[in-house]
Amino acid sequence: MLQISSLLGASLVMGMGITTTHYTGIAAMQLPAIAHYDVKLVTLSAGIAVMVSLVGLWLTHYLHNQAVVIWWQKICAAALMGIAVPMMHYTGMAAVCFSPIESFSGGFPAPNTTWLSSVISAVTFSILGLALVTSSQTKVIEQTKELSLALKQLQQCQLQLIQSEKMSTLGELVAGVAHEINNPMNFICGNLHYVQENTQNLLELVQLYQNYHPNPGDQIQARVKEMELEFVQEDLPKILDSMEIGTDRIIQIVGSLRNFSRLNEEEDKEVDIHDGIDSTLLILQHRLKVNGDRPSIEVIKSYGVLPKINCYLGHLNQVFMNILSNAIDALDEAITQGKISNQIPRIQIATEINSKHWVVIRIADNGIGVPECYCLTCQ
Repeated sequence: MLQISSLLGASLVMGMGITTTHYTGIAAMQLPAIAHYDVKLVTLSAGIAVMVSLVGLWLTHYLHNQAVVIWWQKICAAALMGIAVPMMHYTGMAAVCFSPIESFSGGFPAPNTTWLSSVISAVTFSILGLALVTSSQTKVIEQTKELSLALKQLQQCQLQLIQSEKMSTLGELVAGVAHEINNPMNFICGNLHYVQENTQNLLELVQLYQNYHPNPGDQIQARVKEMELEFVQEDLPKILDSMEIGTDRIIQIVGSLRNFSRLNEEEDKEVDIHDGIDSTLLILQHRLKVNGDRPSIEVIKSYGVLPKINCYLGHLNQVFMNILSNAIDALDEAITQGKISNQIPRIQIATEINSKHWVVIRIADNGIGVPECYCLTCQ
């Protein structure tokens, strides 16, 4: 939008040019009379000239920036200028009063005003040209600002597209890895129960042999001592239990990966929002742990009772990923700058249903924060 100060400056220059042209033209006339000027009317005519210039420049700028100009807008603009220009002219004429003098035949030659007409033309073209240059420069400055803002917006959109492409690629990678891990893990989990059962049967069989044959041969006794049979009988069930816990954990991780990777699903589904948050936290678990001088980040979850809602969970998980990643970055930067050296880095996540039956998700951290105004026009 054209700045008011520039518009007023250009209209002032143009109005003074019009006023100067008008009164210099009156002074250039060859009449046997003396001209007297009414200061109030002269001032009023100059003010009208400035207002005419202001309206003309504004209409020119306004109609130029319209994508579609309606015919009646052009007619109204022309009518307004057509009324304003005569107002200035006739006000200027009313400001002049002529008193007759004696004829010039008494030996006084009629003044030659050709030079004055030339001065009028030169001054008029100079002032109007200056007004045109001022208006053009203002327009160039405004266009430069608009182009600069458009460039910043384009760069921001480019960054968003790159980030979106990265997240889409990450989703495809995660989905592929989850699928490849899921099949062998199902095989392991499906057979682990039988391994535990068969191992327990073998240990019970060994115990029966020891009960009924307490004195085996020397070779068997040597082998029992070598393999530490008592320790094996005690430790093997614990190993199998640990393996079961580990496989359950892997299955949980794979499920979270598959849940997170729903980036390309085109239809909304009824899902649990908390599953999406937990899946994202699981993906970011390695960043939440101790990192150099930074202690582990504490995550405090205050989940309310939420119903399942219809949404695009993959896109929502991408939002969670971006927000939580930014929170971790803010905490890392705050610790590097020593701004929370005496605090535990913390991320708080809370969910609830508000009074308007909307799902509210709040994610906060005690990092460095962001400026109150963080937009393209303020940068």
